[in-house]
Amino acid sequence: MSKLWEKLASPPAEYRSAPLWSWNDKLEPAELERQIEEMHAAGIGGFFMHARGGLQTPYMGEAWMESIRISIVKSRELGMNSWFYDENGWPSGFADGEVPARGIAYQQKMLAWEKPPFRHPVERAIACYSLEAASGEYRLLPQEESGAADLAMYYEVNPYYTDTLSKLAVGEFITAAYERYWEEFGQLEAEGAALPGIFTDEPQFARGRLPWSFELEEAFASRSGYMVQEILPALFFPQRSSNKARYDYWSTVTAMFTEAYAKQIGDFCAAKGWAATGHVVDEQELMHQVTSVGDPMAFYEYLQIPGCDWLGRFVGEEPLVPKQVSSAARQTGKKRTITESFGCSGWNVSIQDLRRIGEWQFVHGINFLCQHLQGYSLRGLRKRDYPPSLFYQQPWWKDYRGFNDYFARLSMILAEGTGRAEVLLLHPVRSAWLAQCGEDTSAIVPYHEAFALLTRWLCQALIEHDYGSESIIARHGRVSEGQFIVGEAAYRTVIIPPSLTLDRVTAALLQEFVEQGGHLVACGPAPALVSGEDSGQLERLLQSAVQPEWNSEALRSAVAAVSAPFVQITDEAGKKLASDTLNVRSVNLEDSVVYYIVNSGTEGCGNVNIELRQRGRVSLIDPETGSITELDSEASAQGMRVALPLYAAHSLLLKVEEYGDADVAREIAESMEAAESREVVESEEAAEGREVVESEEAAVVLELGPEEPGGSGE
Repeated sequence: MSKLWEKLASPPAEYRSAPLWSWNDKLEPAELERQIEEMHAAGIGGFFMHARGGLQTPYMGEAWMESIRISIVKSRELGMNSWFYDENGWPSGFADGEVPARGIAYQQKMLAWEKPPFRHPVERAIACYSLEAASGEYRLLPQEESGAADLAMYYEVNPYYTDTLSKLAVGEFITAAYERYWEEFGQLEAEGAALPGIFTDEPQFARGRLPWSFELEEAFASRSGYMVQEILPALFFPQRSSNKARYDYWSTVTAMFTEAYAKQIGDFCAAKGWAATGHVVDEQELMHQVTSVGDPMAFYEYLQIPGCDWLGRFVGEEPLVPKQVSSAARQTGKKRTITESFGCSGWNVSIQDLRRIGEWQFVHGINFLCQHLQGYSLRGLRKRDYPPSLFYQQPWWKDYRGFNDYFARLSMILAEGTGRAEVLLLHPVRSAWLAQCGEDTSAIVPYHEAFALLTRWLCQALIEHDYGSESIIARHGRVSEGQFIVGEAAYRTVIIPPSLTLDRVTAALLQEFVEQGGHLVACGPAPALVSGEDSGQLERLLQSAVQPEWNSEALRSAVAAVSAPFVQITDEAGKKLASDTLNVRSVNLEDSVVYYIVNSGTEGCGNVNIELRQRGRVSLIDPETGSITELDSEASAQGMRVALPLYAAHSLLLKVEEYGDADVAREIAESMEAAESREVVESEEAAEGREVVESEEAAVVLELGPEEPGGSGE
């Protein structure tokens, strides 16, 4: 048995949960040490020292730094990890007000427009335009003709947050938070203290508005080859140039945010031996992603441990939030993925609820649990801070060790394993860029719903898949031997969701992919634009694609023709099971394949038959104890079959090892021949009915809106 499996009984701190430890009162040395001891006894591996509402110790002052030092020393004594958190509250980026206090160049700015009479401050004017009545087109006016303008563009200022598109402003934030922590505690790293990294929380650039920055004009001209002032009306009103204008604008904004914030922080942490971790805001829907972060997956590339936020007492129908993170991590070679979970789940949340929510995210690619939150104090209003506090205040606290041991074992196995998905579903956020009309997101909705439904159908069919950000593809995409490769992940099948546009790099790579025999599936309405411009390039490409009808079975058949699921699950009657809450993840781990099967629903599946597309000895891993028990299994035509119960809010962790004994291997081969003939009979019997969850196939209208964003769609 390898050292990894030997650690399963008692996983080390690096795989254990690390909650947000809410520092929300006057910090006392003895109480800090007592609470760290409580965490250690409960099987928690570390903590994020998080300034939060109610804090009575001056943030970043002498007593604050001493509290951190005490916590680092105590955690080191107990073999735990002390993580920094980069802000006083959230969203990260303003350094407790220090950054915006430096002046307007550092402050958040948003685009605004006005028609006569003009009342906006002259010093905030960007450009003026005249309206050509016949065409409805706006024309940029020279400065001397601004008196005849029909439209003015200007910017508004939020003096309390930071211009996160600005390298200057974010650089000041890094100086105020990251540099300060390094100066105070960097020497402890050299002395062996466990200081793994720092958490950044919900950075954003406009959240419902369109961002502006003093650095935008130069960045846009450099990327696009023309002045941003020429196209500003097209961001808010339908114009002939709207598609290209919006594509170029949001492409620039996304790159600026990613490079100014994620890359600068990631580079700083890498240079110090730290891991930058955390998550952006508004990860859950395309309608919110555009104006908050541009492309969340592009941001994740630069975090050493990318992550997400999951609030509430529920699991999602579709896995967008965790799968965006895990896809980017796999493609860019990141082992760890973190979730900030359980905030707003309520004081009466149960351990079963917590496990169900956590495992739903883990089966979709997360492997590091950060509980939201643990309150240093619950005095006064503190108990109402996005509850619950999952800490010593809970009546079940003494039993919490089992929960943390359970997720530590899952974390170790899933983090050390490598993903096996060979299907890539392109992420359509760039089509959302085109459909965003000013602050109106309504034209994005059908594209979001179609994307969400596609990933649900794939999950219901147990077809493991990743998402493809065209920002990451542009940097790390290539084609080799009929495989579409993104960084460290290779795919045999690529799916184009209903879209308006593909990026120029993506389109070229897909053409090369099909020419090498790659399997392309396109779901209509198919894109007609390349980088926001009309192009005949895609017509030829789409002729090489399989274009299934818009239903779950047609999609499953189209994909499975080349990329069949690694697992099949049937009930005792032989009917295939499919549900939004029944999901699978498999990883290669040393000389084994591990299959993680999760029922995150509130109803059990009864006794199920599980067919694994892998031959070998099958064992059941128990994350509650770390024990591994060999199972009775039988060979099937595709691999191995086992029968097990699958309860509500329950999971199965199966390990398949290759047979080492040649005689046993021959015996298995013979039994597989018998299994093939037996399965012919079984498949005929099972063909009478397939138990499939209601797919909401009619929920997404096939006529997915206008090609001209902002139109009526009629």
